Amino acid sequence: MKSLMCLLKRINGFFGPAIIVIILLNLVSSAYGAEEKRKVPAMGQKTIKQLVKAQKLLEEDKPTKSLAVLNKFITGGRKLNDFELAQLASMQGYIYYSEDNFDKAIGSFQLVLQQQKIPITLENSTRYQLSQLLYAEERFKESLDALKRWFKDTGAENAAAYAQMGQIYYQIKQHEKAIAPLEKAVSLVEKKGKPATESWYSLLRILYYQKEDNKNVARLLEKLVRIYPKREYWLQLSEIYGLMGKENKRLSTLDAAYLLGFVNTENRLLGLAGLYVDFGLPFKAAKVIAKGLKDNIISSTASNQNFLANAWFQAQEIKKSILAMTLAAELSGEGGTYAALTSIYLEDERYELAVDSAKEALSKGGLKSEGLVWLDLGRALFNTGKFSESKKALKKAQHHGKSKKYASQWLKYVENELSRRKSLQAMR
Repeated sequence: MKSLMCLLKRINGFFGPAIIVIILLNLVSSAYGAEEKRKVPAMGQKTIKQLVKAQKLLEEDKPTKSLAVLNKFITGGRKLNDFELAQLASMQGYIYYSEDNFDKAIGSFQLVLQQQKIPITLENSTRYQLSQLLYAEERFKESLDALKRWFKDTGAENAAAYAQMGQIYYQIKQHEKAIAPLEKAVSLVEKKGKPATESWYSLLRILYYQKEDNKNVARLLEKLVRIYPKREYWLQLSEIYGLMGKENKRLSTLDAAYLLGFVNTENRLLGLAGLYVDFGLPFKAAKVIAKGLKDNIISSTASNQNFLANAWFQAQEIKKSILAMTLAAELSGEGGTYAALTSIYLEDERYELAVDSAKEALSKGGLKSEGLVWLDLGRALFNTGKFSESKKALKKAQHHGKSKKYASQWLKYVENELSRRKSLQAMR
């Protein structure tokens, strides 16, 4: 011990106190071996000198020279005990790792584990590091074997290690086995009142989705939108609620996503507008579509303008509905759109325009219910005082099943009105 202390003093004077810490750690590891009930040989002074020399070169940012010192000493034909060789190989492995030479780092750590008389703590820590390197090199089966052995030997409750195990099972296509260790990893972190790593939640979400376990997918997405509020999580949560038949939650989630600026594509904006309409909120639907059109996210097509017009109409915004449906009719050039415009004109009591629109609809053709257009034309003509033309239109409406009943009622009303007016004129 006296000679060792003299050596430490000389080293301290030459290299500084930082190196002493490394040597003391080695000595502690050697002493700790006894406590672990494993006999660990002492480290010789020559080995300590070489470790200190290599460390000094590392501190001077000379990793290549540091490796040269270690490699020369390891292969120099000296008789090294297990503990000495393990410490040299361990330092060698760390340098290779820092230089991104993972393959050689793996070889060095494997050399450490080949030694029998080393501290259990060194063996366990090296095996865990080895499993991580093997995973990084996509040697998943070897990584899993090392990790299983590490769990067996340590009995540790390590969240990152459980997560790594789950990720390995996912990589080797054993998806069912991946769930339990990932859930364990999340649980260990959350028990400390902290959120788990985003990728752990996300991978679990994928695994449950593959199982069509929507309840657990929703549970994980609810955590993700709260802790890591990204666009994809909000939109996926809304979709999952839809698959689960929870339409109220689907709408509220999508509504929140819209306010956060995450609903920003044409299909999703139109989908949100459709949900608003389904829930009796046509005004909100129209506002979403109108803003999407203004921002050039929603295309100004006949279909989209028609959708907007109907939403405004349901919201009792008739003037705005007319503007949108007029544009829809111009864009489509279809009789059906002009027929819809006719109905809105009638609602707004703009009868002359209703007459023109109805005639345009009949001229374009392709109508789903031609009789209803003749009926609307007859009503519009009546309100413009063109009774004779109104009767002709209503009689044509009588020839169609859907409009026959109402056309007959209107025709009777028109004839009664004509009779009433003739009577008034006769009295004058």
